[in-house]
Amino acid sequence: MRIDSISVIADLAEAFALEGDADALAQAVKRVGEAGPLDIAALLEALERIKGEPHLKMRAIAAIRAALGLPVIPGPVCRPQPLR
Repeated sequence: MRIDSISVIADLAEAFALEGDADALAQAVKRVGEAGPLDIAALLEALERIKGEPHLKMRAIAAIRAALGLPVIPGPVCRPQPLR
């Protein structure tokens, strides 16, 4: 678990959510790719705790989830085929 990477990513996401700093969000997404193995649950928990404008916070979380290869909107990992 890379707690230092998690806190850096969360801090950058919070800078975006508080100040609208697009460069901070770009850096957060870049760090996700460079961090190596991460405790994804811990990262998502840290992101839920960041402060800032709700719409900017949601954008930051969505961007980081996408960088992790997760669905942008949280939900079940596996969904059955749609019923016909």
